[in-house]
Amino acid sequence: MIRTPVVTYRKIDKNYNLYRFDDKQIDGVTLYTAPQVGYTGQPDCYLIGKTVQILEVYPTNMSGQRVVRFKYNDEGFTMYEAALDRKV
Repeated sequence: MIRTPVVTYRKIDKNYNLYRFDDKQIDGVTLYTAPQVGYTGQPDCYLIGKTVQILEVYPTNMSGQRVVRFKYNDEGFTMYEAALDRKV
């Protein structure tokens, strides 16, 4: 997986699923899983309109779609870049 380290700030603009990367070591190889942990419009962690710090950007196998990894309130999350507005 090719990732691009980025440190920038973006505002969450749309309701999208949130995922959390879990890395696991199996026979010395790191595997990544990303279980869904909620969504940006979820009432208990409403993130729409919040500015978040983007840490990394990952390509996907879908044309034009990228995944971003970000931190909010000291928790790491991942979601599709399409949920974000323009760069702040």
